[in-house]
Amino acid sequence: DGSMHGRFTVKAFFLGLIAFSACTPGRRQLVASDGSHRLMANDASAKISVVVTTDAWAGPPFVPNDVTVIHILIANMGPEAVLIAPGDFELRDSRGFTYPLLDTGSMFGPPGSQQKPATYELGGNAKVERAQFTSESVSRNALPWGVLEPGTEMRGYLYFERIEDKVHEAQLIWRAENPAHQLLREFGFQLYVAEAKL
Repeated sequence: DGSMHGRFTVKAFFLGLIAFSACTPGRRQLVASDGSHRLMANDASAKISVVVTTDAWAGPPFVPNDVTVIHILIANMGPEAVLIAPGDFELRDSRGFTYPLLDTGSMFGPPGSQQKPATYELGGNAKVERAQFTSESVSRNALPWGVLEPGTEMRGYLYFERIEDKVHEAQLIWRAENPAHQLLREFGFQLYVAEAKL
């Protein structure tokens, strides 16, 4: 069943109950192999570009202390529409363990449409948990789900069960598919855990 029903475990996140600052000394963060916070990939045949940025959260500072936050920009310059669905994103550590994407339920409709769709597809079989956050900015800034038409782009944050305190490295994987669930390209972004610089 590719619909949004029947595959969720609902979690509530009471963000801010532990009032840490995002600048807490010793805070662990995800970085690229060179220590930077941005990774880019482009598929020349499908004409899909992806930019992943870590440590980019600009909302309430306590959020990154509770969940793993990754910003992603997807540009579709190819001839085919691209499905953006939660089940196509996976965060996997070096031991092979996967961490669920925390889905806020954000959606977008066709270009120019003011009406959001009533439902959305979950996509693949990656771990997804429907999450309820007390901070509205989390849902408002999340990457929304829908169909990305040719010549358009979409951006937003992905939220995962927090991994920075559990592992030393991980990989973000996005299996880009068209709306018929045919694989266009699998993107992989290698991430490492480092101590934040003061």
